[in-house]
Order: sequence, then C-alpha cells, then structure tokens
Amino acid sequence: EVFQLKHRLVEYLVTEKGFNIFALECPLGEALDINRYVVDGIGDPEKALAGIYIWTWDTKEVLELIKWMRAYNANPNNKRKVKFYGFDPQDPERGAKMMLDYLKKVDPELHESVSSELNILAVPFSDPVAMGRRQCIPEEYDSLTLKNIKKVMTTFENKKESYVKASSLNDYELAKQHAKQAEIFVLANHDDGVNFSYERDYGQAKNVRWTLDFEGEDSKIITWAHNIHINNASKPENDDPNQPTARWQGHYLKKWYQDDVKIVGFFYNKGAFSGLDEGMPSKGYKSFPVGDAKVGSLEHMMVKANLNNAFLDLAKLPENGPIYDWFNRPIPTRYSWAFYDESKPDDYYWPHHMTNDFDALIFLNETTGTIPVNQMDYD
Repeated sequence: EVFQLKHRLVEYLVTEKGFNIFALECPLGEALDINRYVVDGIGDPEKALAGIYIWTWDTKEVLELIKWMRAYNANPNNKRKVKFYGFDPQDPERGAKMMLDYLKKVDPELHESVSSELNILAVPFSDPVAMGRRQCIPEEYDSLTLKNIKKVMTTFENKKESYVKASSLNDYELAKQHAKQAEIFVLANHDDGVNFSYERDYGQAKNVRWTLDFEGEDSKIITWAHNIHINNASKPENDDPNQPTARWQGHYLKKWYQDDVKIVGFFYNKGAFSGLDEGMPSKGYKSFPVGDAKVGSLEHMMVKANLNNAFLDLAKLPENGPIYDWFNRPIPTRYSWAFYDESKPDDYYWPHHMTNDFDALIFLNETTGTIPVNQMDYD
C-alpha cells in the first residue's frame, strides 16, 4: 500500500503539478535502461527493473509505476514527457563501464593508463559473499584506485573542449557524470568505508542536483528513497573530530533549494513488508508480518490519536504547547528496509526529530508486503 500510494502521488504530481522527472534510489547508469523504455518504449521493463540490482524495487508495484510512465509518455496529448533517473552511487558498475568506454574513444592514452586499476569497478557482482553486493575496495590497491579516479575527474575538467569536440556536449556531460559515480563509490569505500554514509548521501544529493541542471531550469523532480536518506537530519559519523559529519541526502537538498524542497516521510503501524532475512540461517526474500508498533513510537501515537490513515502537514503544528513539544524531539519510528531479522524487532526503529527532519508525513495503519515481479528469482 505504501508503494501504491507513492504511485498515485507520482501520477498526481506529473499530471497536475508539472513534474517531469522521477528519480529512484538506484544506480544512475542502470536506471537509463528504464528511462529508454519510459521515454521511447525501447526494451523490456521487467528486465530493466531487475537490472538496477535492488530487490526492494523489483516489485509488481514499481513495475506498474514504470508502465504508467510509459503510457503517459506514449499519449501524444502529453507534450511534457516524464523521465526516469537513478541517483544512488553505491553500485558503480555501469558508470565505470560507460566512463572507460568513453575514455577509450576520446582519450586512448588516459584510458590505457587508468584501466588496469579501474576496470574492477566495472565488474558486476564481484563480491560473492555479500549477496552480490560490491565489497569495500581492497587495501592493496586502495590508494592507487583513488589516485586514478581523481586523475580521470581532473582530466575531464581540463580537457573538456577536446572531449566535446571528439564526441558531443551531451555525451561529455553524461560520461563525466558516469565517472562521478565511480569517484563517489571509491571515496565512500576506501579506508574500509569509514566515510561511507557521508560520501554516499552527499553523492545522492549531488546526483539529484546534477539531474535537475542537466534537464533544464524548468524541471521539477520527485525523488523516492528510504526515510533515512530523504530526511533533513545530520549526525556524527563517528567520534573522531577529524572525520566529516555524516548528513543525509535531504539535508543537502534543503540547504541548496530551501523551501523549494518538500520532504515527506512515509510511516505505517502494522501489517507486513518484504525484504531479505538477515537471520542466520537466512530464509531468503520473504514477506515479514509485524504487529502494532511499540508504545512511545510515532506510529503508536498516530493510532491512539485515531489518525489511522493521514497526511500531516508538520508546518501547521502549533508553535508551542504539548503537541509541539511531543513532536519536537527524537521519536522512534519503524525502520523497515531491504533486510530484517525477526528475532530482533526492537532493532528496527529509528529516531526522527519530526519538526526538523520532515515537512510532512503520510501514515497508514496497516500495509501488506510488496509482490516481487518474479518470485522464482528469490527462491
């Protein structure tokens, strides 16, 4: 129901409010396959959706949203088309491949000098242990990987004129952004990933900003990600004062765009959600049933206040008094995501300072789990 409601909101924002970009928490490069289908009807939407690697999105609900976008764009009465983008830099495979292919075309000498160190980034599913997810960069080539990707990014800046001449401005901008995905991934994962949260979320925000700039100043974007990423909070990454402070994607977007950004959190009380079992031995991908949220949580309060299905505009809270005081503090909220361990339900709550982290919230009392496009992929 959460995914279906988001689908309805996307339809409303596109058809009634002029939004023309939908961006999902998935890789930029791989998402371009979905965009080809959405814009031009090229390719298989099920394969394109599976190709973004993340089981959280490989559902019939998201597939229906993609098909709706295609139907909307195919209607000749809709002159302003909607496009599909990804903004999560934690999977650099397609980005690295596109970067290296472009360099081989426009700068063979640079390609030859960096490919031995950077080719590994273009190898899909190179980590057989972490469910196919990529590992942190091994220490033995950590510094060389960082050095080479920095060299690539510097050269993109210094040789822009010759690169554009050898390709086109559009190809150059896309190739540079693909290279940026590899750079963000390396920055996030070198030194055993000590700055992963900071680099990943800052990279997500920069990708959203790049997408808006690339598509033009009249563009309006909808981003879909976990509450953690979209919220406006900041937090210390660790106790080392010399390390950067980790802030979430929403924090940067609020800083750059201020009131032009509206952050809406989605919350639910009970029912079920789908994910990978973190327990050992793992039961794989399944639907997890959950009961009423614990006492003291946001969800528990919403039910007790008889707000079983509600949109709450947090800007309209009283400026003082008991209601404001209740929201103006860290409040536990359900933390449903791609993984879950049924033996540790209390671990899956996250404190949100509602008056700071979100502009509004949508709450559903009860939901059911999403449905995978092909359950056999997970059996």
